[in-house]
Amino acid sequence: MKKMIKSVFAIAAAVIAFASCQKAEIAPVGEAQTVTFNALSPDTRTTFGTLTAGKYPTIWTANDSQVKIAQNYSTGQAATVTKISDTQASFDATFSDDGSGSYTFYAVSPASAVVSGVNSTYFSWNLQIPTTQTPTATGPDESAMILAATSSTVGTFPSSVDLDFSHITAYVKMSITNLDLAVGDEVASVLVSANANIAYRYYYYVGGAKVGTLEENGATNAITILTDSPSNIWFACAPMASGTELTISVTTTNSKVYTKVINTPAALAAGHVATFDVDFAGITPPSDKVYNLVTSYSELTAGSKVIIAAVGATAYAAGIGTTESNFISTVSQAKSLDYSKITNPAATVDVFTIEAGGATNTIALNGTNGYLYAKGGGNCLGIQTTNDVNGYWTPTIVNAETGEMTLIAMDSSNNNHIRYNGPSSRFSCYASGSSVSDLQALYKLEGSGSGPSLITPYTVTYNGNGNTGGTAPASVVTSGPFTVAAAGTLVKTDCTFTGWNTAANGSGSSYAAGASAVATGDLTLYAQWSSKTEVYALTPAQASNTAYANTYDVVIDGMTWNAPGNQNFDGYWRIGGRSLTNAERVIYAKSDMDGDCDEIVISTNGVSNANLTVSSITVVAYPTADDLTAGTNGVTFTTSDTFTFAVGTAKTLTFTKSGSTDCDGYRYKIVFTCSNSKNSNYGLDLKGITFYKN
Repeated sequence: MKKMIKSVFAIAAAVIAFASCQKAEIAPVGEAQTVTFNALSPDTRTTFGTLTAGKYPTIWTANDSQVKIAQNYSTGQAATVTKISDTQASFDATFSDDGSGSYTFYAVSPASAVVSGVNSTYFSWNLQIPTTQTPTATGPDESAMILAATSSTVGTFPSSVDLDFSHITAYVKMSITNLDLAVGDEVASVLVSANANIAYRYYYYVGGAKVGTLEENGATNAITILTDSPSNIWFACAPMASGTELTISVTTTNSKVYTKVINTPAALAAGHVATFDVDFAGITPPSDKVYNLVTSYSELTAGSKVIIAAVGATAYAAGIGTTESNFISTVSQAKSLDYSKITNPAATVDVFTIEAGGATNTIALNGTNGYLYAKGGGNCLGIQTTNDVNGYWTPTIVNAETGEMTLIAMDSSNNNHIRYNGPSSRFSCYASGSSVSDLQALYKLEGSGSGPSLITPYTVTYNGNGNTGGTAPASVVTSGPFTVAAAGTLVKTDCTFTGWNTAANGSGSSYAAGASAVATGDLTLYAQWSSKTEVYALTPAQASNTAYANTYDVVIDGMTWNAPGNQNFDGYWRIGGRSLTNAERVIYAKSDMDGDCDEIVISTNGVSNANLTVSSITVVAYPTADDLTAGTNGVTFTTSDTFTFAVGTAKTLTFTKSGSTDCDGYRYKIVFTCSNSKNSNYGLDLKGITFYKN
């Protein structure tokens, strides 16, 4: 990794004058200064290629990228490494005299190992030993070979500093012998699991009573080594005591897993290399373990062994978690071509045993290190040794064909929905309205589990309750939580949809569209309608053929409106124009409307060409005294409809008043925001705008 024999690395810094009217001073407090660092040679040095037991590994190599250097207790900054030779390297960075009168410099290599800088309370770096490592033929993954150095403390800001680097990770050179693989099968990866933690998060103390020691901070007991060779398998880890039990699991390209348990022949000390062979003579892989996609609640029985995986073609499964994690990392995991099976999952994939949760229609997921639970506050998912309400999960199969499933904990926090977060490649807990929409599926081990299902599904059925048009939303099968459907295409002549109720006459329990609800049995929800009275109808009128960007006034049923130009069409207004980018076309009233309004329905005949798109339609009513452009007392009308229109296809949008303000005597403004990529006059064909009072 890195070789040091009094390597010198200069940290360049610019000296800046206080102001143009002041005389510049050399190295004033608070300004950048030049510091030269001398990296001192360790007592012993050797390359991994010429290994001598107990010797330190290489210090600097051509692949080194950055170190992290902190002045006193600080976050530190990355310093770029340029290799000069095996014994020399240069480092560029910038530092300033903080005026403290006490100066110590701390360094870690590589910079990627640093999670956070030197903590002034605990006198420690927060470091990370990679849990997935890719070694070379002659040494460990360089990102896993971690060194640290601390300078002497001086009372004046120094121009030269000596740093004595030491390794804080231990090293292993391991070979697999007598591994009996089938013809054509090869090593794909090796998992090293210990009965003690050996990787991930640690504090490394640079001061105080614990100076020079590592202390676990979310450490884990497993390291995955990505290698295709059974020989010279290198890895770096936290120091281990003599006799530490290691489980060596070799996964092959044919998804076979060979496992051997050994004890370390000697203690693994920081900076030292242990070399040993692992004899797999007589070790054969177990029978294939096949996990099938869960598509029915009947499969969720006590004792079932399940894997949590991303849905469909996304080839990731939940890895083995620890008690300190805020999320569960993913493991790349192959699936069958139709995504219905996982065969011989990787050893780092966690297998959860399903148990009955502490509430009706809930399950508990007991994994390798404990129960999966929602930690609450932030997007936090963790593992706990005992189970409680935060680990009672309600599964709901969203799509029986793909196995898409929600898992919602009974945690009092809203951050209780497990999601597979594709962009971050992790499983964690999010709020129900989170932008992370990825879901997961369960895969169940063949032959596992017995007895009746722990989940009793319920059916939520929607009834149009006298609708004169449209279709009621499809029924939903759920184990409890569900989102109440919107009206969809349902309409009823001269009526407004107001929600759902368990009784047709509205005397039962009410359910608001879009709300989260819980079914405790089969449920029928009836659409609720309120009668509405037409207050005013704005029907398009023809005018002279003026430009789209122009407007004209038109009087319709006693009210004056200002509308866009180019209105010479029969029975509709064309709202649009040519070569538009988010152009606004406005229709607004220049007269007061007589009567209150609760609902506004905009009827269209679609767009005249697919190149014309509508990004938004806003509707606001203003008191007469307010300027329609800058009024501050406007009443907004909102819609759940989308603004996607097809060519020549009728579409109606319904806008509902926000709040209960009486809009009698108000003036209305409707803004259409359009874009058109073509130099042709395309538009949205508006048939009319009707104002209703419920």
